[in-house]
This record gives sequence, C-alpha cells and structure tokens, in this order.
Amino acid sequence: TEAASSTFDIIVGAGSDGSVLMVEAEGSFAPEAQALAALNEAVDEAQRIGHAIGAWASALKKDVSDGLRPYPSELESIVEDAYGDAIREQTKALRQGDMASSRKAYGDLCQKVDGLSLEKDYTRADSSRVLKKLSSRAMCALVRSEGLRSDGRDLTTVRPIDIDMAPLPTAHGSVVFTRGETQSLATCTLGDQSMQLRVDDALEPNTEKRFYLQYAFPPSSVGETGRTGAPGRREVGHGALAEKALRYALPDAKTFPYSMRVESLITESCGSSSMASVCGGCLALLDAGVPLTTSVAGVAMGVLLDDVDDPVVLTDILGIEDALGGMDFKVAGSRDGISAFQLDVKELGLKAATLEKALAQAREARLHVLRREVVEEHFQAPFPDGVPAAARPK
Repeated sequence: TEAASSTFDIIVGAGSDGSVLMVEAEGSFAPEAQALAALNEAVDEAQRIGHAIGAWASALKKDVSDGLRPYPSELESIVEDAYGDAIREQTKALRQGDMASSRKAYGDLCQKVDGLSLEKDYTRADSSRVLKKLSSRAMCALVRSEGLRSDGRDLTTVRPIDIDMAPLPTAHGSVVFTRGETQSLATCTLGDQSMQLRVDDALEPNTEKRFYLQYAFPPSSVGETGRTGAPGRREVGHGALAEKALRYALPDAKTFPYSMRVESLITESCGSSSMASVCGGCLALLDAGVPLTTSVAGVAMGVLLDDVDDPVVLTDILGIEDALGGMDFKVAGSRDGISAFQLDVKELGLKAATLEKALAQAREARLHVLRREVVEEHFQAPFPDGVPAAARPK
C-alpha cells in the first residue's frame, strides 16, 4: 500500500477555520519543505471534513450549553490592581536567579492571589485562571517590548549546552546532556537478538523491537516529592517521541545485529526534556559504539499568540514559555531533515504559516546543536571490526 511504502507519516488535527490543533509526524529525515507540504495538505483535508461536520451539526438544530464556568473578569481587575507589578516582575525572575528560586517566588505569589480571591468569594480555580492569563499577558508584553525573554535570551538563542561523555564506566554507553536547566542522564545497553523487546499490541501483535527508548521523569527533577512507579502516559509519550526521532538513524540488522535499549533519566527539567532525551540518546548510542548513519538532535519551539496576525516564535523554550505560551512544538532530526515532530497547542488561532516559520527556526537551532563544537566533537567512531567493546566477549 501507499502508506507502507511512504517515507513520511503525519497526523494533523485542524479546525474548520484552518487553525492547527495538533500534529504528530515521523519520517526518514524529510526535508522541511516536504514536511510543510504534507502539513498544508493535511490541514486542507481536515478543514474540508470540519465544514462537513459543522453542516451536519447545524442541521440538528439543538442548543447545547458548553457547561463552562464563565471567566471571572472582575477578579482579573482586582488581581491586576493588587499584584500586577509583582506578576510582571515574576516573568523576569529567571534573569536574577535559578529555576528553584523562581518557582519559590511564583509559589509565594500564587498564595497571595489565592488569599485575595477567597477573600472576594471566588474559588482557587478562578484564582488560577486569572493568574495564568495575567502572567501570559505579562510575558508577551515583555518579549514584544524588549525583544528578550524571561531568562534574558533573544528569540532564537539556544540555551548553553554541556556534554559529559561516559560518566558511568560500567555502562555500555552513557552521557549527561545538559541544556540550560534541563538535564538527561542517558544510557545505552546492548544485547543479542534474543533480548529484543516483545510487544503484544492490538494493532501489531507479537512485535519485536530491536531498539527501544524508555523515559523516566521522577518528581525530584522539578524539586518535588511524589509517587514513583510504573510510567504514566506522559512518560510513555515522551519516550515514544524520542524513540521515533532516533530510530531512522540506526544501522540495519545485518550491519549491527544487536538489540539496543536507551534509557533517559531526567535529573533536572526546565524546558523540553523529550528533546534532551533525543540528544542524550544519540550520544549514548554513539558512546556504546553503535554506528549511527547520522547524528540526531531535537529542540522545542514556542509561540506567543497575543496578536494572532503577528505571532512571535521562540526557540528552545523554557518551562514557563511552555505553560504560558501558545504551543509546544518539538522538532527532531539531522542535518538533512526531520525524523519526528509533535505539536501541542495551548491557544486557538495557530496557522500553518506560523509553523513554517517555526520549522525554519528549529532547523537553525538543530544545526547549532549538531555542529562539531557542541555535539560532534564528542562523536565516538565505530570500532574498526564493527563490534563495540561492550559487546565483545571478555
């Protein structure tokens, strides 16, 4: 079938007005132009289907309440008068301190706003909605007025990167990859073909995977305590995205007849930990002696949609820009093209043209990470006989 022989797979959710709501894609290092063409075609088809569904819904002629609690506009005015300056200062907190101190300051501000809201007979849910809206507005105003973000970077700068290769001497491959205040301890373990992961999936029963990536995000990575146990849907999803990004760079089974397991343990997070897992996973595989066909890196993009006609695209977003911005657009690939990307939308009004700009910025950021002075100076050349040291008999 065409689907089986295709080199790029994309799923798009879009509104009848052409706004993009979600995207999930993977492919064998598709050029940005090809990915964008597929995105535009999918949006057109989704828009056509959306119009048909809208016509069918109109024909039913049933009034249905949306059931949503109205936004507390009066409380917004009260909070703005009392804490507007503090909220605007909070958006710049990362310029003066680190993530931990910024989170503590924001927690203190939340308590004050909650207290004021309860005093005025509003709920904590109302307080949370108002604080988020005012914080988002303050962040947008800061970027548009200064051209600088919460941590002082401009719109396209990638956070500082630090790479510590082989920190675990007994592991087959390991690396600590740090970008800003996001850090992944990635390890690679090799095995023979009997060690492949057996997956009993309803769509693909009795599947065996020679490569798989597992992602762990303990509460301690964001300075919290909490339950640890089986991975939740967020951890499964982040791991699946990083796995998609890397698998197109793997050697074929004849060239490298080993099973490969990569684990990404997030030890610190303030930004996209899934894209840090892509970078760390690539380096861990290289450290284990896996002869990848190309190096892979990933970066998360954001957007400010306070003015839909003039969106601002942000490169390598922080946690606060993810929470208060309009999208989280994760893009991974090589120098040649994209191997995976995923889009989560936080606000309506995102157009395909904005994603075109985001893809262009993401490419520049990806190339920055892939340049020799950042990642490829740490490249570990495959062993001359094709057998990594960790897999050789003692």
